[in-house]
Amino acid sequence: PVVFEDMVYVASQGDVDDELEQGIILALFRADGEEVWRQNTPARLYTTPVVVDDALVVALESENALLIGYNLQTGGQKWTFVPQAQ
Repeated sequence: PVVFEDMVYVASQGDVDDELEQGIILALFRADGEEVWRQNTPARLYTTPVVVDDALVVALESENALLIGYNLQTGGQKWTFVPQAQ
């Protein structure tokens, strides 16, 4: 998990029996564990998210590497980035 200010962000691989193979990100209040938001990801998560500037950044394992930045307060997707092979 990632602790940032008054929040805890947790990434999960999701339900291992789920055929969709999505991950889940949870944002919880640090004080009491109340869920603030939940976001499904388009692929399973295999790394711990990091906070960069004003985004929660996750790396997804897919056909190509994929980075997604989520809004810290709402969980809405802010941006995506696919690194290009050199």
